[in-house]
This record gives sequence, structure tokens and C-alpha cells, in this order.
Amino acid sequence: MKSLMSAVVVTALSFVMACTTETGGGSSARGDEDPGLPRQEAVTPPSASPSEPGAPSQAEYLLPSWMREDVQPKSARFSQTHGLDSYRGKTVVVILLEGFCPFCRSNSVVAQALQDELDAEKLDVQIVVLGDAAASEFASRVSLPIFRDADGRAWEEMRKGASKHDTFVFGPNGLRTHFLHGTYQGEPARWRTEIGAEVRKVARKL
Repeated sequence: MKSLMSAVVVTALSFVMACTTETGGGSSARGDEDPGLPRQEAVTPPSASPSEPGAPSQAEYLLPSWMREDVQPKSARFSQTHGLDSYRGKTVVVILLEGFCPFCRSNSVVAQALQDELDAEKLDVQIVVLGDAAASEFASRVSLPIFRDADGRAWEEMRKGASKHDTFVFGPNGLRTHFLHGTYQGEPARWRTEIGAEVRKVARKL
């Protein structure tokens, strides 16, 4: 009887350890793909400091203050160092992309198509690419503002543990309204649809 009970306990412990191993692990490093489905977070910025433990601080909702080199030759600020504050008063969409990532290149073209749609609808929206050291790879594909973040610190300022394809939406008041995390490999149309719908709501103040 004792042998049977011992076998049951060992089996149960083995099952718990296996489950812990499968579900554990921290956030992936910059550039690693998240195998999970994209997660969208609609954010309501607090009017005061949140009281709940672990809740984001007010500062995390603000338009980031980083400044990086503009590597878009079509930009009036080409080769200058500036940041998102240049677009304050607009609805700003920031997408994190890597220059040598083929899926990122596809997403940049789709981001340009969305920008063209929003411009045609006369919505005051600016989509911005925050790239890595190879950000200039996007210049021949889009006319969007492109910032080169060679050291990765601007990515971290956007969000701790940020990864490529992360997308952030800021309202005209400079407060973050949406954050979309996830991989869109082979699904740029879905990115365009999901982000486009939310950006239009923000720009139209719906």
C-alpha cells in the first residue's frame, strides 16, 4: 500500500514540475519572436498615480522623451536628432521594426499603406518607425519617419522588454491609449486592420 501511495505522489510531483517548465520563462530578448498570439491592450491613462500594486505609473503612459537620428532621406529633419515630441498634437503610432527582418520590411510597407489611407481620410495621424541599427533599410520602402535606435535604449523606453512588431498609439495629448504586442509574421493585413481601427477611434475621439 505504501509503495502504491509513493508512486502516486511521485507521479503527481512529476506532472506539476512538467507544467511549471512549460509555462515558465521570462520575456524574450530584443528581436526574439513570441510564439503566442498577439495581445492588444487598450489603455485608459490614470488621472492620478495608481494605487494597485504593480500597476503602471503615470510616466509609463506619457509620450517617450527619447531622441534619435532621423534616417529618412525624404524627411525635412533627415540626419537630425529629434523624437516623438516633434509630432505632439497628432495621434502618433510607433511601430518597432528591425532592418534585416523580412517580416519587418513587409510590415513597414503595410504601415505606409495605412498612413496613406489615414491621410486620405484627413485624419491627423503620424505613423513612425523606430528601427534598430539597420533602420535605414526601410528608407527605400516607405516615406514614414524612421528613427535609428542603435543601442536599443529607445526601445526600452517605449516598453521594458520591447520586441519587434510592438506597436504603440498615443493620443494628441501625448498619453498612450493602446499597446499591441505580438508577432505578425505573414499577417501584415491583420496588423493594418486591427491597428487601423483603433487609431481611427483615437483620431476621431470616439
